[in-house]
Amino acid sequence: MSNFVHATDWAAAHGWEAMACSEEDDASAARREVEELEKQIADLKARWPIHSVPPSMLEQLEELEERLEKAKRRAGDGEAD
Repeated sequence: MSNFVHATDWAAAHGWEAMACSEEDDASAARREVEELEKQIADLKARWPIHSVPPSMLEQLEELEERLEKAKRRAGDGEAD
């Protein structure tokens, strides 16, 4: 007898329903990504020096803002700047 348990069998045995991959799930994941990216941008800006911002921080901000714009489009928020 095999001790292997398929993930969906385990989830069902523990009262969890398997999530179907759908556009709604994708939008929900994108909204969570938007929230996380907004937190990362806020954290970066909180550490922003008053003078002489290092180029690496500017690059990081640009990258986060680009990722945020893409995530907002995927989430369907229409808030992408």
